[in-house]
Amino acid sequence: MNTVTALRPLVRPDLRAARIVAASATHIGDVRRVQADTIAAVHYGTNLAFTVADGAGDDERSAAVAADAAHEATGHAAWSGEAADALLYARGELEYWTWNGPFDVWYDRTCAIVTAAIGPRHTTIGWLGDCRAYQLLHTGQFRQLTIDHNPGERYAGEWDENPVAKIRAANTLERHIGTGAPGTAIADPGWWRLMLCSDGLYKHLDNNQIGEILKLTGTAQDAADKLVMTALTDGGRDNIAVTVLEDSGLSPYRPETANPSGEYWRVQAFGDGKTSRMWETITYHHKPDVARQRLIETIRERARHARQVGDLAEADTAADAVIALRDGVHKVDVGRLTYRLHPTRVRPTDPPVPERHDRT
Repeated sequence: MNTVTALRPLVRPDLRAARIVAASATHIGDVRRVQADTIAAVHYGTNLAFTVADGAGDDERSAAVAADAAHEATGHAAWSGEAADALLYARGELEYWTWNGPFDVWYDRTCAIVTAAIGPRHTTIGWLGDCRAYQLLHTGQFRQLTIDHNPGERYAGEWDENPVAKIRAANTLERHIGTGAPGTAIADPGWWRLMLCSDGLYKHLDNNQIGEILKLTGTAQDAADKLVMTALTDGGRDNIAVTVLEDSGLSPYRPETANPSGEYWRVQAFGDGKTSRMWETITYHHKPDVARQRLIETIRERARHARQVGDLAEADTAADAVIALRDGVHKVDVGRLTYRLHPTRVRPTDPPVPERHDRT
């Protein structure tokens, strides 16, 4: 099994991209000659993008189509912040090289693909075919974000009396990188883990199993490895590719961390008055001391970044802000950002409501 540990991009720590930890695992399967499933990740500005692509075949050409599609889609998604548009862009690039490439190669564009684009405000999902995306909120709610583009998914339950037809339907793609409109979804703002995978994984693990592994496994890399190994133990024979994304700024899901009072402490940042007039929620926690410590770590990370780029004035301001927070202050200014810590009854699963304020 191949593992790819993740990236921690060096961007402003008040943005979500700085908090994402990503990990991936792949396996060729027991009967495949070529690994035609591929993964890709790109960081551009304040955006991150991740892709899992599944080439339809067991040859080098299928692997090349999946790799090229993943490369084009991920790069464009990181640039634009929109996953579905990136899939259409990748389709156009493949079509161009099919007819204008320097080599005598014909692209078979039957490739399933799913892309996640993570920006400062939202996370978009785009997919074609039967690659999937799942989300886990840090409060424990787990759900599948995508719907497979094949008859087996659309007519689930109607094929039970004919298993041969059911298998054929599950392996027939009605949409893929070469044809059809992409599916689109927006992940909930409070997601803690996001998982992208090819069909080689979920053919051997149902959604309950996937959810339990994502909930109860320690790190993102451990979760990716365990998902692949569990599928192989269950008899996995196909290529498998898995990417697990984790927002390190949110508290991990733990069954014992119930919050009967319903009150959370919210950490927020107020952007530059010239470009933004609203508060952006960074994290929640029902324990005020934990929320305060997370805000302190966020500002410390900003101080380290400021020193790296030579902004000593902002680094000193951030250090003073850390001291003030330790003394019990609930609101501090660092450069062009204002941070605050306050109680709220808004649940972490609810989208943050923009609160407009004038800086004082």
